[in-house]
Amino acid sequence: MLRVRQAALERVDHRRPAPALVRAQHQVDPARRYWVLDPVDGTKGFLRKEQYAIALALVEGGQVLLGVLACPNLPFSLHAPEQPVFGQMYAAVKGQGAERIDLGAGDSIVRRLPLRVTPETEPARLEWVERVESSDKNHDVTAQVVEAVGITKEPHRIDSQAKYAVVARGDAALYLRHSLSKTYIEKVWDHAAGAIVTEEAGGRVTDVNGHPLDFSMGRRQLDNNTGIVATNGRIHEQVLEAVRRVLGRSAG
Repeated sequence: MLRVRQAALERVDHRRPAPALVRAQHQVDPARRYWVLDPVDGTKGFLRKEQYAIALALVEGGQVLLGVLACPNLPFSLHAPEQPVFGQMYAAVKGQGAERIDLGAGDSIVRRLPLRVTPETEPARLEWVERVESSDKNHDVTAQVVEAVGITKEPHRIDSQAKYAVVARGDAALYLRHSLSKTYIEKVWDHAAGAIVTEEAGGRVTDVNGHPLDFSMGRRQLDNNTGIVATNGRIHEQVLEAVRRVLGRSAG
């Protein structure tokens, strides 16, 4: 947690007034400059000793200015089981790109690598990620969307905003999240840090209607958004069109 804080503070303009801190479940005036913190994003993954993240983002005027994801258990590659002994961080600043920070003993930094999404567009070669915990119906809708895009590979199911990190570093081209529940609203702390990391790596993040994530509602929920589509950017419109077709059939 201290390393996450340090990585974020290195990127903050200290000439500005100190921002408030919003932990998951807490509230703050959305017009203010404030931090959003989820100290254990992906609680079930943490309990299973699988994937979880510490997620920290700085928001001002409805815009995410920077984000840091600490992913202690995320392997270097989805296809290689080797896991960093001391974990990784993924950090981004609006307009300045994103990077992966590999940690060593005593919170030392072993190396820093720029992040770029995959340029791949051939459906048969595309990897994708989705939530571990979801209803069978939600997984079924997601599978229909992926099939409509032409993606044939099975999903990598990962807890937490580590899914954004996987897209940002080019391991996957798509992260799709949708709930058939009409009352469910996405939470700010579940997406603020991950979204900017993906976008600054060259990807695109919107809701399932193609609207940018609206953090201007502040405090807790993305009231103006439904679901999440995070891609390498190149396949984004294709995915949105597939979402519209599949959800149209589901509604009918």
